[in-house]
Amino acid sequence: MINKPLVSVIMSVYKEPEEYIRKAIESILNQTFEDFEFLIALDNPENELALQVIKEYAEKDRRIKFYINEKNIGLPRSLNFLISKSSGSYIFRMDADDISLPQRLEVQVDYLKNSDVGILGSWGYKMNEKDENYGVLKMPTTEECIRIYLESGFTPMIHPSIAVRKEVFQIIKGYRNFQYAQDYDFLLRAYKLGVKLANISQVLISYRVHSHFHKTGTQKSYDQYKFVKLSQRLLKENNFSEVDIDLKPDNILDKFFRFLYNFSRYNFIKASDSKSKGKYLSMLSRIPLVFVSPHHTEYFLRLLRVKLMCKLIRKNQEKLNTYD
Repeated sequence: MINKPLVSVIMSVYKEPEEYIRKAIESILNQTFEDFEFLIALDNPENELALQVIKEYAEKDRRIKFYINEKNIGLPRSLNFLISKSSGSYIFRMDADDISLPQRLEVQVDYLKNSDVGILGSWGYKMNEKDENYGVLKMPTTEECIRIYLESGFTPMIHPSIAVRKEVFQIIKGYRNFQYAQDYDFLLRAYKLGVKLANISQVLISYRVHSHFHKTGTQKSYDQYKFVKLSQRLLKENNFSEVDIDLKPDNILDKFFRFLYNFSRYNFIKASDSKSKGKYLSMLSRIPLVFVSPHHTEYFLRLLRVKLMCKLIRKNQEKLNTYD
């Protein structure tokens, strides 16, 4: 074990299934790039099964540094704690229900060594609960499209695919304690502070869509929507500091809008999955339900605008490349 490895991989575990945790850990331990430490925090000390699983791997591989939070402190604070304990020049995010492809660390380290990029992401496979890949999440790869995504309220990166220079976390002071959308808030603050963001047009992770979207993205998607709006408002006010805010519904109308948004979001994700699987009739049957919520309709139209703008940028770039 090298005393100061080049890379620190950080992962917070809460209540992910045992098989997901094992596959996530093994995908890091089996990387072609070996100069790393793997920092894991258990943010649910009562999760005895997860505790035993992580201990098992930590005892076998000295690159693993295992921490148990005294109580559940939430993902942002758990990640910030791991960052404070890290010693690598590059910090890689990892989620406990995703899988990193074997060459992920090697490819991203090589890119960072030869660029001025501060935060680097990649494309990812869509993966279901059975570990089956059924599509590709292609994130924007031009500076202009990344800017359009961020300024329009969308995350331009698959967050568990990112690699970040250590000094970026020091400049931004880590993640703010947002209950949701902390990934968007982190990237938006980095962008506003002049950090260069980029995505590699190569699949380097398998991103478990069932877990990420159908659990968080539908049951609590209205909260995600509101926290994105909050992040944008704070940045307009040049507020980069920690905030303590609760966006829970406080009246019947807000609860009603929450129900409509979550329902619409569920059908939007189902329609998107159907398209990825080539089930176009199923996709078309769900499209009308996407517009039940006025807030989700605003979200969808904003997303459509972003996609069209970036498509035009790509086409113009292709024309320029052809002339060259």
